[in-house]
Amino acid sequence: MIEVAQVVQTPSGAVSINGSYDSRFERVFKEFEQNFAERGEVGAGVSITWEGSTVVDLWGGVANAKSRTPWTEKTMPIVWSSTKGATSICLHTH
Repeated sequence: MIEVAQVVQTPSGAVSINGSYDSRFERVFKEFEQNFAERGEVGAGVSITWEGSTVVDLWGGVANAKSRTPWTEKTMPIVWSSTKGATSICLHTH
């Protein structure tokens, strides 16, 4: 696993990205990094498990844009409309 602890410059200031990823998933890390540097991401986390092993575990930015509280590996995000994609797949497979 490649360990990550870096600072990325964003339009709203510098933010930290932390975590780790398997070298086979470097593209995921690069896209995650670009979300902050180029796409205006404020705070996010991503974790991918492949064949029973965690291959990506990244987090970065801020959990609260006003207070600039850092996003950590323990930050609990709010999830909206998370079942629409799965429901659509189920409906279209019958």
